[in-house]
Amino acid sequence: MLHADQSPHACELQSNGLRLSFDYSPGDRWQHGLDVLSDNEWRRLLTSVEGLPDEPHPASPAFQDMRLERIDSHTVEVQLFGQSGQRVYSAAVRFDGLREAIDFDVCCRLPRQQIGPPLVSSYRLSHGQRIESRAEDSELPRLWMPPFPIEIEIPALPNQSPTGWRVETMNTGVSLQLGCFDVTSAVATKSAVTVRWRYVIRFQSRSQAPDIPPSPLA
Repeated sequence: MLHADQSPHACELQSNGLRLSFDYSPGDRWQHGLDVLSDNEWRRLLTSVEGLPDEPHPASPAFQDMRLERIDSHTVEVQLFGQSGQRVYSAAVRFDGLREAIDFDVCCRLPRQQIGPPLVSSYRLSHGQRIESRAEDSELPRLWMPPFPIEIEIPALPNQSPTGWRVETMNTGVSLQLGCFDVTSAVATKSAVTVRWRYVIRFQSRSQAPDIPPSPLA
Protein backbone atom coordinates (compact mmCIF):
# COMPACT_ATOMS: atom_id res chain seq x y z
CA MET A 1 0.00 0.00 0.00
CA LEU A 2 1.07 3.57 -0.71
CA HIS A 3 0.87 5.73 2.41
CA ALA A 4 -0.44 9.28 1.97
CA ASP A 5 -0.63 12.02 4.60
CA GLN A 6 -1.94 15.50 3.85
CA SER A 7 -2.39 18.75 5.76
CA PRO A 8 -3.14 22.30 4.55
CA HIS A 9 0.57 23.07 4.11
CA ALA A 10 2.20 19.66 3.59
CA CYS A 11 1.74 16.34 1.82
CA GLU A 12 3.78 13.14 2.05
CA LEU A 13 3.55 10.01 -0.11
CA GLN A 14 5.59 6.95 0.81
CA SER A 15 6.20 3.52 -0.70
CA ASN A 16 8.67 0.89 0.44
CA GLY A 17 11.64 2.63 -1.16
CA LEU A 18 10.60 6.15 -2.17
CA ARG A 19 9.16 9.14 -0.36
CA LEU A 20 7.79 12.23 -2.09
CA SER A 21 7.03 15.23 0.12
CA PHE A 22 5.40 18.57 -0.68
CA ASP A 23 5.64 21.68 1.48
CA TYR A 24 4.10 25.07 0.92
CA SER A 25 7.23 27.22 0.87
CA PRO A 26 7.51 30.65 2.55
CA GLY A 27 6.89 32.25 -0.86
CA ASP A 28 3.71 31.46 -2.76
CA ARG A 29 4.13 27.93 -4.07
CA TRP A 30 4.55 24.23 -3.35
CA GLN A 31 8.06 22.80 -3.14
CA HIS A 32 8.75 19.07 -3.29
CA GLY A 33 11.57 16.71 -2.43
CA LEU A 34 12.48 13.08 -3.11
CA ASP A 35 13.93 10.71 -0.52
CA VAL A 36 15.19 7.14 -0.96
CA LEU A 37 15.35 4.46 1.73
CA SER A 38 18.95 3.30 2.15
CA ASP A 39 20.21 1.12 5.02
CA ASN A 40 16.92 1.74 6.88
CA GLU A 41 17.42 5.50 6.69
CA TRP A 42 15.68 8.05 4.48
CA ARG A 43 18.17 10.04 2.42
CA ARG A 44 17.25 13.20 0.51
CA LEU A 45 18.28 13.08 -3.17
CA LEU A 46 16.40 15.90 -4.92
CA THR A 47 14.75 19.16 -3.83
CA SER A 48 12.85 21.31 -6.31
CA VAL A 49 14.35 24.74 -6.97
CA GLU A 50 11.58 27.33 -6.74
CA GLY A 51 11.48 30.84 -8.13
CA LEU A 52 10.42 34.11 -6.52
CA PRO A 53 6.90 35.58 -6.81
CA ASP A 54 8.10 38.39 -9.13
CA GLU A 55 10.43 36.22 -11.25
CA PRO A 56 9.33 36.17 -14.94
CA HIS A 57 11.18 32.93 -15.79
CA PRO A 58 11.19 30.71 -12.66
CA ALA A 59 13.61 27.79 -12.36
CA SER A 60 10.67 25.40 -11.96
CA PRO A 61 6.93 25.54 -12.62
CA ALA A 62 5.08 27.63 -10.05
CA PHE A 63 2.33 25.62 -8.33
CA GLN A 64 0.05 27.43 -5.89
CA ASP A 65 -2.78 24.87 -5.75
CA MET A 66 -2.75 21.14 -5.04
CA ARG A 67 -5.33 18.36 -5.15
CA LEU A 68 -4.79 14.79 -4.04
CA GLU A 69 -6.67 11.89 -5.63
CA ARG A 70 -6.31 8.28 -4.56
CA ILE A 71 -6.65 6.02 -7.61
CA ASP A 72 -6.42 2.74 -5.68
CA SER A 73 -4.64 1.39 -2.60
CA HIS A 74 -1.28 1.51 -4.41
CA THR A 75 -1.63 4.67 -6.50
CA VAL A 76 -2.11 8.36 -5.73
CA GLU A 77 -2.17 11.28 -8.17
CA VAL A 78 -1.16 14.79 -7.11
CA GLN A 79 -2.69 17.48 -9.32
CA LEU A 80 -0.87 20.81 -9.31
CA PHE A 81 -1.88 24.18 -10.75
CA GLY A 82 -0.31 27.62 -10.73
CA GLN A 83 0.82 30.75 -12.53
CA SER A 84 3.89 32.97 -12.68
CA GLY A 85 3.47 36.14 -14.72
CA GLN A 86 1.73 35.14 -17.95
CA ARG A 87 2.83 31.51 -17.69
CA VAL A 88 0.14 29.06 -16.58
CA TYR A 89 1.35 25.70 -15.23
CA SER A 90 -0.28 22.37 -14.50
CA ALA A 91 1.03 18.93 -13.60
CA ALA A 92 -0.17 15.44 -12.82
CA VAL A 93 2.22 13.54 -10.54
CA ARG A 94 1.23 9.89 -10.28
CA PHE A 95 2.92 7.79 -7.60
CA ASP A 96 2.60 4.04 -8.18
CA GLY A 97 3.69 2.39 -4.95
CA LEU A 98 3.43 -1.13 -6.37
CA ARG A 99 5.90 -0.35 -9.17
CA GLU A 100 7.91 2.12 -7.07
CA ALA A 101 7.57 4.79 -9.78
CA ILE A 102 6.67 8.50 -9.80
CA ASP A 103 5.47 9.90 -13.13
CA PHE A 104 5.68 13.70 -13.56
CA ASP A 105 3.60 15.04 -16.48
CA VAL A 106 4.05 18.83 -16.66
CA CYS A 107 2.54 21.47 -18.93
CA CYS A 108 3.06 25.21 -19.43
CA ARG A 109 0.97 27.60 -21.53
CA LEU A 110 2.53 30.95 -22.34
CA PRO A 111 2.19 33.81 -24.85
CA ARG A 112 4.00 33.34 -28.16
CA GLN A 113 6.13 36.44 -27.53
CA GLN A 114 7.67 34.75 -24.46
CA ILE A 115 9.15 31.86 -26.45
CA GLY A 116 12.85 31.65 -25.70
CA PRO A 117 14.06 30.59 -22.23
CA PRO A 118 13.96 26.86 -21.45
CA LEU A 119 10.92 25.40 -19.70
CA VAL A 120 12.24 22.91 -17.16
CA SER A 121 11.83 21.41 -13.72
CA SER A 122 14.97 22.17 -11.67
CA TYR A 123 16.22 20.15 -8.71
CA ARG A 124 19.03 20.79 -6.27
CA LEU A 125 21.11 17.64 -5.80
CA SER A 126 22.10 16.59 -2.32
CA HIS A 127 25.75 17.42 -1.64
CA GLY A 128 28.05 14.97 -3.41
CA GLN A 129 25.30 13.24 -5.38
CA ARG A 130 26.20 12.23 -8.96
CA ILE A 131 24.11 11.86 -12.10
CA GLU A 132 25.14 9.22 -14.64
CA SER A 133 23.90 8.49 -18.16
CA ARG A 134 24.66 5.62 -20.50
CA ALA A 135 25.52 6.26 -24.16
CA GLU A 136 23.26 3.47 -25.45
CA ASP A 137 20.28 5.26 -23.95
CA SER A 138 20.75 8.43 -26.01
CA GLU A 139 17.48 7.98 -27.91
CA LEU A 140 15.52 7.56 -24.68
CA PRO A 141 17.45 9.36 -21.95
CA ARG A 142 17.89 7.35 -18.76
CA LEU A 143 19.77 8.75 -15.79
CA TRP A 144 21.06 7.00 -12.68
CA MET A 145 21.90 8.31 -9.22
CA PRO A 146 24.68 6.10 -7.82
CA PRO A 147 25.13 4.58 -5.34
CA PHE A 148 21.32 4.44 -5.07
CA PRO A 149 19.19 2.28 -7.44
CA ILE A 150 17.29 5.29 -8.78
CA GLU A 151 16.50 5.66 -12.48
CA ILE A 152 15.12 8.77 -14.18
CA GLU A 153 13.56 8.23 -17.60
CA ILE A 154 12.62 11.10 -19.94
CA PRO A 155 10.06 9.78 -22.44
CA ALA A 156 9.58 11.42 -25.82
CA LEU A 157 6.14 13.00 -26.30
CA PRO A 158 4.27 13.08 -29.62
CA ASN A 159 3.87 16.49 -31.28
CA GLN A 160 6.00 18.18 -28.62
CA SER A 161 9.39 19.87 -28.54
CA PRO A 162 12.29 17.50 -27.73
CA THR A 163 12.96 17.09 -24.03
CA GLY A 164 16.18 16.32 -22.22
CA TRP A 165 18.34 17.05 -19.21
CA ARG A 166 21.43 18.89 -18.07
CA VAL A 167 23.37 19.52 -14.89
CA GLU A 168 24.44 23.03 -13.89
CA THR A 169 26.62 24.34 -11.08
CA MET A 170 24.94 27.21 -9.24
CA ASN A 171 25.72 29.34 -6.19
CA THR A 172 23.44 27.12 -4.12
CA GLY A 173 24.98 23.87 -5.38
CA VAL A 174 24.48 21.49 -8.31
CA SER A 175 21.18 21.57 -10.17
CA LEU A 176 19.55 18.90 -12.34
CA GLN A 177 17.21 20.30 -15.00
CA LEU A 178 14.60 18.17 -16.79
CA GLY A 179 12.39 19.52 -19.56
CA CYS A 180 12.36 21.44 -22.82
CA PHE A 181 15.45 23.50 -23.68
CA ASP A 182 14.27 24.58 -27.14
CA VAL A 183 10.62 25.64 -27.24
CA THR A 184 10.72 27.04 -30.79
CA SER A 185 9.02 23.90 -32.17
CA ALA A 186 6.31 23.79 -29.51
CA VAL A 187 2.62 23.45 -30.38
CA ALA A 188 1.32 26.99 -30.93
CA THR A 189 -1.81 28.94 -31.80
CA LYS A 190 -1.89 32.53 -33.00
CA SER A 191 -1.46 33.87 -29.48
CA ALA A 192 -0.19 31.08 -27.17
CA VAL A 193 2.24 28.18 -26.95
CA THR A 194 1.77 24.95 -25.01
CA VAL A 195 4.86 23.06 -23.87
CA ARG A 196 4.72 19.66 -22.14
CA TRP A 197 7.46 17.55 -20.62
CA ARG A 198 7.46 14.30 -18.70
CA TYR A 199 9.90 12.34 -16.56
CA VAL A 200 9.58 9.17 -14.50
CA ILE A 201 11.58 8.42 -11.35
CA ARG A 202 11.86 4.74 -10.41
CA PHE A 203 13.30 2.78 -7.53
CA GLN A 204 15.05 -0.20 -9.14
CA SER A 205 16.22 -3.38 -7.52
CA ARG A 206 19.99 -3.63 -7.12
CA SER A 207 20.10 -6.27 -9.86
CA GLN A 208 18.39 -3.89 -12.35
CA ALA A 209 20.64 -0.92 -11.70
CA PRO A 210 23.65 -0.49 -14.04
CA ASP A 211 27.14 -1.31 -12.90
CA ILE A 212 28.34 2.20 -12.01
CA PRO A 213 31.08 2.65 -9.41
CA PRO A 214 29.57 4.02 -6.19
CA SER A 215 30.24 7.52 -4.95
CA PRO A 216 29.07 8.02 -1.35
CA LEU A 217 27.21 11.14 -0.34
CA ALA A 218 29.33 13.70 1.46
